[in-house]
Amino acid sequence: MALGSEERGPSVFFILDGRHHVYDAMVHAPGPARLDPRPAIGRPMIDLVGEEDREQLGAALRDATGASGTSSELVAVLELGPSPRPVRLRVSPGGRFVHVAAEPLEDAVAEPEGEDDDEDDDGADGQPSNRLEYIGMVASRISHDFKNLLAAIMVNAEFLRRESDDPALVCEVSDEIVVATERARELIEQILGHAGAKGDATVLVDLNDLTHEMGRLLDVSTPPTVVMRFDLGAGLPPLRGRPARLRQLVMNFIVNAAEAIGDEVGAIMISTRLVDADRELLSRSRTHVVPPPGRYVCLSVEDTGPGLDDETAGKIFEPFFTTKSSGHGLGLSASLTIVEEHGGALLLEPAPGHGATFRVLLPAVAVEAAEVRPVVRDLSGREFRGHTVLVIDDDDLLRSSTSRALTMRGVDVLSARDGLEGIDVFSEQHARISCVLLDMGMPYIKGSDVYDELRGIDPRVPIVFVSGHAEEELYEHRSVREADALLLKPFRDDDLIDTLVRVLGGTPGK
Repeated sequence: MALGSEERGPSVFFILDGRHHVYDAMVHAPGPARLDPRPAIGRPMIDLVGEEDREQLGAALRDATGASGTSSELVAVLELGPSPRPVRLRVSPGGRFVHVAAEPLEDAVAEPEGEDDDEDDDGADGQPSNRLEYIGMVASRISHDFKNLLAAIMVNAEFLRRESDDPALVCEVSDEIVVATERARELIEQILGHAGAKGDATVLVDLNDLTHEMGRLLDVSTPPTVVMRFDLGAGLPPLRGRPARLRQLVMNFIVNAAEAIGDEVGAIMISTRLVDADRELLSRSRTHVVPPPGRYVCLSVEDTGPGLDDETAGKIFEPFFTTKSSGHGLGLSASLTIVEEHGGALLLEPAPGHGATFRVLLPAVAVEAAEVRPVVRDLSGREFRGHTVLVIDDDDLLRSSTSRALTMRGVDVLSARDGLEGIDVFSEQHARISCVLLDMGMPYIKGSDVYDELRGIDPRVPIVFVSGHAEEELYEHRSVREADALLLKPFRDDDLIDTLVRVLGGTPGK
C-alpha cells in the first residue's frame, strides 16, 4: 500500500569502506520524518537489510568494488530506525568508497516505468546527487577552519606591507603565511579524500626529510609554551608513497598533538626509526586490514597532553568525531585512510593522564638512497638571468605572484590573460622565449588546445602545464603526457624553481 506524502520515510545515504562497513551516513528528510543514522556507523551494510535481501545486496556490493565498478539497483527491507521499511537501494562505485542510497519505495513506484531518471537522481559525474549533499555537509563542517586560515593569510599580508623594514619579522610572518596555505591545501586534500578523488602519483620518499620539513613549517604556529623535539633515525630506507598525502599525515598528527596540549606547557616528540614488525605488534593496528610482518619505517608523535580515555580512544578515528568544540573531526579519520592507502599500520597508545603516542608504520623500500626523490631542497641561490618565461593564466593573482617570483630570480617575464592572448604573444616572441607556463583550465580556449597551437609554432620551446586538478586526471590528456613538466597548484616557490631547473636543463647561473 502506497503511503501518503506525510508518512514518507526519509532517504538515507551510506558511505561504505573497503569492507562494505558503513563509514558514514546522512539522512535527507524533506518532510517531518526523522531518523538517526549513527547506529549504522561501523556496521556491515548487509546487516542493515532483511535476511532475504542480503545475498542480492552482497552481490551488488561486490559488483561496485570490482574492476569495472558497476552500479545496480534493488528493492530491500531497510532495518534501521524504529521499524523495518521497504526501500530502493542504489549501489554505486565511488573511488575508495562505495555509495548506497536508500530511497523510500513509494518514490520508486510513483515514477513511470521506462523513463530515464538519471537527470533527477544523478549528479553531473554520474554519481547520486546525495553524494553532492554529502560533500556539502563536509565542506560546511570545515568552513570555520578555512575562514581562520584565510584570515591569518590576509592579516599577515597586510602586516608585511606595513612592517617590511624588519627582515627578521618579515621572515617570521612569511613562515606563518606558508603554514596557513599548507593547512588550507591539506584541508582540500581531506575533502577530496572523502569524496573518493584520486591523489598525486607515488614516488620514493625520505620520511626524515618530509617530517623535518613539516615540523619546521608548523613550529612557527605552535604556541610558545609547546616545544617540538626531533629524534630522526639515521640511514632510514625510503618508502613509496604520495608526498602530498604523507605531508597531510604528518601535519595532522603534529597539529593534533599541539591542540591536545592546548595552552599548557608541554612538548611534542617526533621520532623515526626502522622497525622489524611482527604479527603481534601489527595486530594492534587500527587499520581495517592488518599488514604482513616485515620491515617498516616508523613515525612516532608523542605529546604531553592529558591523554585519552578508553571511550575516546575507541572513537577518535571515526569521521566527524572530535573532542574540540570547534573541530571538524576529519584530521585523524583522514590520517587512518592515508595509512591504509599506503599499506601501513597505525597504533595508538592513549596513556590517560600522561599524553598520547601515535605510531605509523609504513612499508620500507630496499633501494639505494641516491634513488630517493628529495623532499626538501635548497634553491635559495638559484637565478635564471638571460631566460624569458611566458606565463599564460587567466587568474590575475596567480599570474601576478608567479611573475613576481620569476622576476626576483632574474627572469624576463611575458604574461597573457588567456589562451588566445598567449598564442599571439608566443607567435611574436617565441624566438626569445625559454619556457612557457601554461594553465590547463582557461576561458575561450582549453589549455590542451593552446598547447597544440604553441607546438605548431615552435616545438623547441619547453611547455609546463600548471593546474589544480588531480595529477592522475591530468595525465589522461595527451598534451599533458607530451609536455615537458607538470606543476600542480598550489605550488611553493621551491616547486616553481625546481621545475624550471629541470626543463631548462642543468643548474642556472647565480
